Amino acid sequence: IDISSWSIKDEKDDHIFTIPENTLIAPGSYLIFCSELNLFTTLFPDIENYYGNLGFNLSGRSDAVRIFDNFEHLVDSVGYEDTIPWPINADGEGATLELFHPSRDNSKSNNWGSSIDNGTPGYINSIYNIDG
Repeated sequence: IDISSWSIKDEKDDHIFTIPENTLIAPGSYLIFCSELNLFTTLFPDIENYYGNLGFNLSGRSDAVRIFDNFEHLVDSVGYEDTIPWPINADGEGATLELFHPSRDNSKSNNWGSSIDNGTPGYINSIYNIDG
């Protein structure tokens, strides 16, 4: 799918990252969007298919991730917190939030868990549940 000129926002409307032209994502593949390219490549030197610098960070406490198409229609969003019923280990200190399976409703906290270690950028989630 061509996601050129799509945008990523957090919960603030003025925090906008516009996805570069000629950005394609193939079925079963992953793209990473990071706030600080230098930090990301230091932590994950072998990972490819990443974009940044976003110009904003996602909070380790509570925030939202929203994806808009090139017509500014909301494609998907998730708001999250680091308090129960959300996984409390994913609070910005290492573990990340991971969806158990892409078929699950990402608006429900019970469909998310804390990653093993520092997440799996560029790969299937560490807590992926094959049964959905």
